[in-house]
Amino acid sequence: MSTTVLLFEILIIGIFTSIWITMLVIMINYGYDFDLEIVLTKIQNKFGYLKFSSPLILFLSLAILYQIGWMMNDISYYLSRKIYANRMIRKLTEIHPELENHFDEEKPERYQLDLKAPSDFLKKLREHLVVYRLTRTGMFNFLILAFLILIHNLANWPLFLILLMVSLICYFQSHFTCKTYINQIFSFYKYSELDGKLK
Repeated sequence: MSTTVLLFEILIIGIFTSIWITMLVIMINYGYDFDLEIVLTKIQNKFGYLKFSSPLILFLSLAILYQIGWMMNDISYYLSRKIYANRMIRKLTEIHPELENHFDEEKPERYQLDLKAPSDFLKKLREHLVVYRLTRTGMFNFLILAFLILIHNLANWPLFLILLMVSLICYFQSHFTCKTYINQIFSFYKYSELDGKLK
């Protein structure tokens, strides 16, 4: 079940990321003020022979989206650690320095191996992790897309503001989810330490 959720999660990230990557490629090739109808006609003339409904093309497209999704997930993970996650972890490890080497917020299964964590605790961690991944990548995806749309045409400023607002919502949600997630892990470790399980 968790593998299937992860697959769909990464594909969703890949789809949103591919939108602004495609737009960026079109801007590089046809100029920032490209005419979408003309571009689509040129693409149709160049790649019209491809049957996008064929299983092979569909499989390749999903594979590419999956790879793009992981790439964006890794980039957003690195950036979010720099922006706020490291600061949250540092605050808690200052209070509980003995927990520093035990912490890994991307691998809930580690706590099952280390501390025999209950399944309901791991389930909550995985749920938080899904929200955290989607919102932290959404924060960057919508922000980049917003600026590309504005660069394409200044008349698109209402759409720019909407996408910027969505990006800000994703930021606050990812920040809140990350904080909740990290606090849950540290609380569990502290409880395990008091219970004599933490080594």
